[in-house]
Amino acid sequence: MEGDRKVVLAAVEIDGLALQFASEELRNDKEVVLTAVKNAPDALPYALETLRKDPDIIAAAEEDEPILEDTPEELPSDMPDDSVRENLTRAWENVELP
Repeated sequence: MEGDRKVVLAAVEIDGLALQFASEELRNDKEVVLTAVKNAPDALPYALETLRKDPDIIAAAEEDEPILEDTPEELPSDMPDDSVRENLTRAWENVELP
């Protein structure tokens, strides 16, 4: 059943967290993951990495609860050392959700 797309799609429509029980193939299916995170943003970590970084998936997950709500768009420009600022910016770009 974990690989039956129709069953999994129906399950994530009811409870997005059901995504965790889906096959790897379906956790990489954009429609399945999109449906899951629209119903339960906490389902995002169960998607495969490529979809966790997909802008449509992230936007759907953030509709109800912004995941990065308290994160500034850019680091403050008054940081003392440009290299520190660059390193923090680069590190932030590589952050992966659990």
